[in-house]
Amino acid sequence: MIDQSGGVLEGRTEARERLSSLLGQARQRRGGALVLCGEAGTGKTTLLNLAASSASADLLVLRCTGVEGEAGLPYAGLHRLLHRLLDRTDTLPGPQAAALAGAFGLGEANADRFLVALAALTLLTEAAEHRTILVLADDVQWLDAASRDALIFIARRLEADSVAILFGHRDGSGSEFPAPDLPMLRVGPLDATESRRLLARCGVPLAAETANRLLAEAAGNPLALVELPRSLNAEQLRGQQPLPARLPLGQRLRQAFQARLRTLPPRTRTLLLLAAAYGASDLGTLLAAGALLGATPEHLAAAERVELIWLDDRDLRFRHPLIRSAVYQSASYLERQSAHRALAQVLTDEPERRTWHLAEACPTTDDALAADLARAAERARRTGAVATAVIGLERAAALTANRADQLRYLADAAHSAWQAGQRNHAIALLDRVQEQPGDAVLTARAASLRGFIVHASSSPSQARHIFVAGARALCGLEPELAGEMLVLAARSAWVADEAAALGEIGRLIGLLQLPERGPVKRLGQRFTALARRDLRLPEPLAQHTREATLAWLRPPEPQPWIWPPTLLPYLLGESEEVAHALQDAVALLRTRGAAGTLPMSLPPLVALEASGGNWVSAVANGNEALALADETGQQGAACHLRVLLAWIAAMKGDGAACRELAERALGVAVPHGIASAVAIAHWALGLLALGEGRADDAVEILEQVVTPGTSASHFMVSLAVLPDLVEAAVRAGQTRRARWALEQLESWTLGEDDTTLHAMLERCQALVHSCGHRGEHFRRAGDGTVLSPFESARTQLLHGEWLRRERRLKEARQQLHAALGRFRSLGAEPWAERTRAELRAAGEAVQDEAAETGPMAELTARETQIVRFAARGMSNREIAAQLFLSPRTVGYHLYKIFPKLGVSSRHQLRDLGIAAEDDAQA
Repeated sequence: MIDQSGGVLEGRTEARERLSSLLGQARQRRGGALVLCGEAGTGKTTLLNLAASSASADLLVLRCTGVEGEAGLPYAGLHRLLHRLLDRTDTLPGPQAAALAGAFGLGEANADRFLVALAALTLLTEAAEHRTILVLADDVQWLDAASRDALIFIARRLEADSVAILFGHRDGSGSEFPAPDLPMLRVGPLDATESRRLLARCGVPLAAETANRLLAEAAGNPLALVELPRSLNAEQLRGQQPLPARLPLGQRLRQAFQARLRTLPPRTRTLLLLAAAYGASDLGTLLAAGALLGATPEHLAAAERVELIWLDDRDLRFRHPLIRSAVYQSASYLERQSAHRALAQVLTDEPERRTWHLAEACPTTDDALAADLARAAERARRTGAVATAVIGLERAAALTANRADQLRYLADAAHSAWQAGQRNHAIALLDRVQEQPGDAVLTARAASLRGFIVHASSSPSQARHIFVAGARALCGLEPELAGEMLVLAARSAWVADEAAALGEIGRLIGLLQLPERGPVKRLGQRFTALARRDLRLPEPLAQHTREATLAWLRPPEPQPWIWPPTLLPYLLGESEEVAHALQDAVALLRTRGAAGTLPMSLPPLVALEASGGNWVSAVANGNEALALADETGQQGAACHLRVLLAWIAAMKGDGAACRELAERALGVAVPHGIASAVAIAHWALGLLALGEGRADDAVEILEQVVTPGTSASHFMVSLAVLPDLVEAAVRAGQTRRARWALEQLESWTLGEDDTTLHAMLERCQALVHSCGHRGEHFRRAGDGTVLSPFESARTQLLHGEWLRRERRLKEARQQLHAALGRFRSLGAEPWAERTRAELRAAGEAVQDEAAETGPMAELTARETQIVRFAARGMSNREIAAQLFLSPRTVGYHLYKIFPKLGVSSRHQLRDLGIAAEDDAQA
């Protein structure tokens, strides 16, 4: 079979069926994506051409192709893809339109890469309301990273949209396709029969020995079967001359193309080199540059005759990416310089592209050019093209003769490399900065970045050492930066379970020349108190430290990844204030489309919602953040989110989910030394065992968290675990262990009497002390509203059990009924079943009942998020912008949600009492 673009297609039955299915589903508003992977020449481009040629009048084909020389130009591929839709940008939400304009050099907005991707998603899906769209992205391995990431972002969010995306990715290009979760089809070699049929199509009679040799050399590679005969002379084809010696496939194909290039006139080769160096396909620009080198349009005819290029009125495209590579690699260094210089001369209206070509053409150092390139790289970084920024900054460092500028460019390149997920490259660049004497502040900033990298990807403990060392070097030079580094060191110490180090950090902060009432100094006092197991601070210092915590969460630039750590506000009795501030921060980040920071911002909010009994919202936020964390490679955030979701699953009695989430989290947390996540994972598993009635197992698991020196211990998480250990030990009949756990809890200074921890201390004392004050302890534990619904219900269950044993049955039933109602409303079924059993023991006939469910119980996490925003009166477009979806996908989910909730229109959602808490706080 020969497709309309001239490529030869043989076999590939499965691939053609998958392509047909993908397009058919897109026409039925079930969008999707498929990645075609394979070695060079296996037919990926031909398959993409086949999909394009099969398009009927109802289908719009948008296409971009990765180019080696253009990999450093941010959003070059996305701009080529979307240029036919750019007249629709005035319909985009304001932040999206500004971001896209900034990405394409049409505005000055500092575009967040997720906002750019969301804008592209909105453009595509809204255009698909009128016509099915097929997106073809070929040679993704060479596509600029910003465009590639945007297309992957879109591909993951196609649900109810008439959009199909086909990716072509070459194996052996130095990296795997960066989204292994997308559907993938490997395009391998042809079998012997298919190979022989394809070779027979070359149009030239072949001697049997020649055909057999070509079949063996090609090893089923379609491109080799097509191109190798074209590189042989007539005598070789007829078997009258020997064939060349066998070479590896890549070299053999390059040789085939280069042999054809050698037959071309010099000016034709000049134009082809310009096209290979330029990267884009604009014919006018290529001919203008060619004129400077003595080439004319007529010189292209020879390249077209030997089928190296396609030409039309506006574009020049190579028939295969290997041709581009062969053209560029066969040119000498001086020829490549000349081509880049000519391109720079004609690109007067594209200053950034011009700068990149000038940099490629520059044979020596040039400080001014280096500065221009660094500015272009900084713009790329601001618009989300961080991988492109790395390339530009490294080249700028090589171009400058100024040592200070060189170190600054390298440090900035390291920061961009870390943002781009290039951990090892970032470390190597930091090594180059720190091994050379230079500015102390620059060196300290490099140390701070190294601390970030180590904290997130290897050892929080080592990160703490790096932060502290960098802060010490800066104390007298830049105290504000030193203070920020020490707060980051405190977070690392908390995560790594280093209480003594936390106290030392507090002492160092006290020595800084900073305002005494500023947030850093206030937090330093908090660190010192925590190190000595003291949660109480005298007023007004306690209020000042709460304000210091909130300072990192407030506009205009909330930074919850600096402080506080997960669960800490719950332990400090600051849940309500911090939760409100986090909700405000999350709402602001959503408005900005800052999907990259949400995974770091949502874990403490998820923890506070979970501890406060708002499990529906916690699970919805947690799953949303987890998907973003996995998508952006934020392993530390993903680890904490998984253990928090495991904790909620434990309270609900979902053993399978709890174990799966905890095991996946431990697989990351243990080797990376994320002690706080290891501890919370064990807490979740221990709480699950307690809820399932396995008290002895619960004791063994929970003791690992509260016993110093064990693999799961954590000095602060243990404080939250101790009440559960007391109950588990009492239920297991292990009195000595219960008393020891209570003593550990009593050794902490817990603060005011109305805190959650103090109420749980009263409950533990009621369980352990054999005295006549148990009833009073239970009463004080249950007074007020400081406990969450779950903890209140547990207190009532324990109180009811004790009352029943005391034969005070009427009072017991009152407590147990109250507990049962709360457990059922939460969906904590194991605890509800235990309460029902206790009611039966108290002489009341209780039927087994399903847990009470509110109107949201049947919804998925994504549906929960959508309906909460819809209940606030937000439109589909507004919800889509908040949740990084297409408007049609939002509508599709609402169509499924309405029957589950028993409503028929949006305005009825408000009657159910559903609201998006993030917006309510904004």
